[in-house]
Amino acid sequence: MEKNSFEKLKDNLPDFKQFARKYISESATIVALLVGGVSAWLHLVFGGIGITLLFLVIGTALGIFWPVQIDNLLKKFYAMSLKRNKTSEMIVGGVEVVVAFLLPFIFFCMIGMLAGSAYHYFTRISQASGGSKGSKAA
Repeated sequence: MEKNSFEKLKDNLPDFKQFARKYISESATIVALLVGGVSAWLHLVFGGIGITLLFLVIGTALGIFWPVQIDNLLKKFYAMSLKRNKTSEMIVGGVEVVVAFLLPFIFFCMIGMLAGSAYHYFTRISQASGGSKGSKAA
């Protein structure tokens, strides 16, 4: 008898729980992305999909134009949870989810900044390693 998708998900639930316990901040970011996306899409609190997308683009542009400054800013923000203290990771993760729900455009601006600085560094590494040959990381 073939399992339906709900039963397959139920069988994988221990894997999700193990991942969530091991990677608290990453799990909170995944939840915040989902909550922020739904909040922006449905105009639940403040903003909507248009302003959220605008802030995502602004954050990405800032990350590309000023990657060092944006990296320093984001490192200071995430330094609270990167000490591997479970309590602080859970607190920062909870704040992330609340901000994503109440102010999704602010959360997506931060995600844009991360994407912009990653884009900047990836293109620099790609250019330094031969450019058109492709990336060894991909």
